[in-house]
Amino acid sequence: MLGEKIYPDESFIKQTSLESLQPASLIALAGTFTCSQKNKMTIKSKTKIENQMIGKTNKALVNTIILAKKNPAWIEVAGLLTIPRRKRKDVNLTELDKTEGKILVVCGKVLSQGEFNKKSRIVALGFSEKAKEKLNKIGCETVTIEEEIQKNKEAKEVVILK
Repeated sequence: MLGEKIYPDESFIKQTSLESLQPASLIALAGTFTCSQKNKMTIKSKTKIENQMIGKTNKALVNTIILAKKNPAWIEVAGLLTIPRRKRKDVNLTELDKTEGKILVVCGKVLSQGEFNKKSRIVALGFSEKAKEKLNKIGCETVTIEEEIQKNKEAKEVVILK
């Protein structure tokens, strides 16, 4: 159902008055709007990021969120960092290996399960000791998000893993 068009033409919606539709058509029409809204990724506002940052006690995390919030290119990362820790994404090296990009940003922790065979810059909130060893062994640069925001203010060539 997601991403599926119920009507062949969007002009149908513009040309048809809601009074002329049968109840079943109204339900189907409402389904088109909910389907398209589920696929959208919304970026949090600075106010919402600030409100969600209030309960954070990790100073490094708070500093990273503040830096990301101030920079428009990194605002999406700030939004991802404000979610609760239990919902934050931890990524194994196997998942990283499937992703293309020069600079890979993980808004969570990088774990050591699997292999990684590319020479990329890996940017994350944290790294397990074994993951850091494996990445440094093959010549990857491991950097915290805070350091990357300071180096790469425009977020060029950055791929954010969500």
